[in-house]
Amino acid sequence: MRTIEKSDLGVEVVEAANGVDGLLEIGRVQPALIVLDYGLPDLNAAQVIQRLLEPGRRSDAEVVVITGGMPDQAAQRLREVGVRVILNKGEGMAAVVEAIRQALRRRKAA
Repeated sequence: MRTIEKSDLGVEVVEAANGVDGLLEIGRVQPALIVLDYGLPDLNAAQVIQRLLEPGRRSDAEVVVITGGMPDQAAQRLREVGVRVILNKGEGMAAVVEAIRQALRRRKAA
């Protein structure tokens, strides 16, 4: 995440070690953008997003999911719940930074 902090994106990075902590931070910070690793230690990205969409919770954050690989069905499910960008870790941090840049542009345009 240091690469993101050192980029010219001008964003504050808030990290969490797992999905439950991530949900707590999302509730606390109300971010415009969420970058999730698909395979978190306790929940996968789809489970985190499902919890964000539960009644009583509000998040209109753009979500970018990074993965080392996932079943096609999982990618399809993520797209069904609104994830626009799924990146393979092999694409590197430059691709992640660019995906964040584009997501932030979409948010400003909306």
